Amino acid sequence: MTQATAPGGLGTAGRALWDQMTEDITYRPDEYAVLAQACKLLDTIATLQAAVDGAPLTVTGSTGQQVINPLLIELRLTRAELTRQLARIDVPTEEDEETRSTKARRSANARWHGGSVGSIVDAR
Repeated sequence: MTQATAPGGLGTAGRALWDQMTEDITYRPDEYAVLAQACKLLDTIATLQAAVDGAPLTVTGSTGQQVINPLLIELRLTRAELTRQLARIDVPTEEDEETRSTKARRSANARWHGGSVGSIVDAR
């Protein structure tokens, strides 16, 4: 299986995620688009984290009051969005009894043969 080509412009963190996620798995085209967005978000998180490291937790607001550093808020929101994007990708796990292709084959057999999915024997 050949690994999918990473989108251009990814940083170190995004490229590492792409390589890890596409090493042995083929995704649908829409999942590749979501993965590309997730990789870019991870690069943004790395940039934000580098800016936050060593920065004060609070900064002076527009009226002189102390407020939480806006970079911390953006970092939290970007992490949450990364989690949402990754959840949209169907990643088979080792615990899965059937691969996506096997499930698709069984579903197609059931549609074409009109029988119970469990009664169809997979031809391999």
